[in-house]
Amino acid sequence: MNEIYYSEDRIVFNDPGPEMIPLLSAMDPTFKVVSTRPGQRFVPKFQALKGKRFISEEPIFEMPDDFLEAIMNGEGGNEETGQYCHSALEAVNALALRQISECRLCGWACGTNRFLEVGRCGLGAKIRSSSPFIHVAEEAVINPAIVTNLSGCSLRCSYCIRHDMWDPLKFPEPDPSGFWLQVEKLLSSGLDINSLEFANPTESIHGIIGLLSRSPANLHLPVVLNSHMYGSTHFYRIAEHIADAWLPDLRYGNDVCAKKLSGADD
Repeated sequence: MNEIYYSEDRIVFNDPGPEMIPLLSAMDPTFKVVSTRPGQRFVPKFQALKGKRFISEEPIFEMPDDFLEAIMNGEGGNEETGQYCHSALEAVNALALRQISECRLCGWACGTNRFLEVGRCGLGAKIRSSSPFIHVAEEAVINPAIVTNLSGCSLRCSYCIRHDMWDPLKFPEPDPSGFWLQVEKLLSSGLDINSLEFANPTESIHGIIGLLSRSPANLHLPVVLNSHMYGSTHFYRIAEHIADAWLPDLRYGNDVCAKKLSGADD
């Protein structure tokens, strides 16, 4: 949990975790962590993609976009022989990595080759993030959630309470092995965790897919993408293959407010 605010005669908790439950219960004896468990047979999209294999004669990064998209959509990849065996999640990952060579993931479509320099979001090819933590006050269908906040952002909203996340250099690049060890530790906290949530995924979708590709085989939590929604069709075309649920921040009904408060067009 990061901060407690007092605003307009209300006490506001930012990202409350399990350590705050005693205080919340003392303030309101009726408080409880409300959640709705996923079905026992639920399989997250990314795990289903990991289980779908296809064979090819060429490395995955040499395959054309339309072939990768066909694999992502469950089409093609029926060769009987070949020297390379891939999963459908690898196809999603390859297409996501290809996007950042001329990045148009967010609404700015800056076209930066993020392998060589940083884009408008402040990110290069490597993603950076906070450590995962447990959030106990999300919507019931995803609560409690293991949340990872991604650094770097294509917006600079004047009211942002996590503006510390704007600067990627303040945060480490997540190591997949270490990341999943942290998640495993959180899963053993005693709370029934309902989801795996990534906040601000738009500019870092390739890195999220990279983390998921290294996940334990027995992890069956829904993946939630908590997005500012200033993404491009390129982003949504990729993200839809791993997002089991969306937590959208729908901010504006007109461009005047968007321009004034977030500096964003369209």
